[in-house]
Amino acid sequence: GRGVTHGQFIDFEYDRIPQSVRDEYCSIMDSIRISDHILEEVDKYTTANNFDDETVSVHIRTFYDSKQHHEALFSWDRCVEKIKKYKGRKIFLATDYKQLIQPIKEIMGENCVITREPSVEKYDSLIDMLILSKNNWMVGSPWSTFTELSWWLGGAKADIDICWKEDKWYA
Repeated sequence: GRGVTHGQFIDFEYDRIPQSVRDEYCSIMDSIRISDHILEEVDKYTTANNFDDETVSVHIRTFYDSKQHHEALFSWDRCVEKIKKYKGRKIFLATDYKQLIQPIKEIMGENCVITREPSVEKYDSLIDMLILSKNNWMVGSPWSTFTELSWWLGGAKADIDICWKEDKWYA
């Protein structure tokens, strides 16, 4: 894959994106009209789970469905390292590999990890992205447009920590 571009593009650059570009993109994101029933589902979920200013969003894309991408992009150790920074806080976890939920609950505490069961089938990914976008802190996956779009939907303001597999990918 391509390496970090340091300004040539804005893909996966997060905090390196100039504020003027962030403002322009956020204006575009704000113009997207999301159906009321989807927004209601998001509000119902975040209210029922007592999201507050300390809740952390965690998106883990393991690429488990592609051995080549999984081995190249996913690091369980990096994910654990990043998530442990938020021990004792509530985290909302969205992942493509449900088998990670229990091990993360064991690390973080059973009551600290909340996940969402699919409920509105064709909108589940959008609902998860919108829920991820609600928090001030986000742990995300490298090269994941799901993580990146969640960050943009949240106004590009969340402190974001990406679980790069190797330091050289983002240094």
